[in-house]
Amino acid sequence: MYYAISEQNVSWTSSANSEPVQVSCVSAGLYVPAGFSGATITFQRQFADGTWKTLHNASGAVSVSVTADTVLTVPDDVIKVGGLLRVVSASSETAVGKLLPRNEV
Repeated sequence: MYYAISEQNVSWTSSANSEPVQVSCVSAGLYVPAGFSGATITFQRQFADGTWKTLHNASGAVSVSVTADTVLTVPDDVIKVGGLLRVVSASSETAVGKLLPRNEV
């Protein structure tokens, strides 16, 4: 069962890595803002010791092809892991997107 949560900003400031954002089972979409230049994104999760690791599945790093000014479906592999994650662009970005709850996608 999924419950609504508020959308969260996903911010990049002159970096390929976004600021950390809390992902849960109700996260469903990622708005990629106009001006976003990366062609793909991957996801990293923070561990208790403060390190960040790229999420992988049986096929390799979990990645999504992106186009600016679109809403993407957050991959199930990302939702299953949840926790504090960063969205990593293939390029350095200065942008603010949105992590959207399931009921808004």
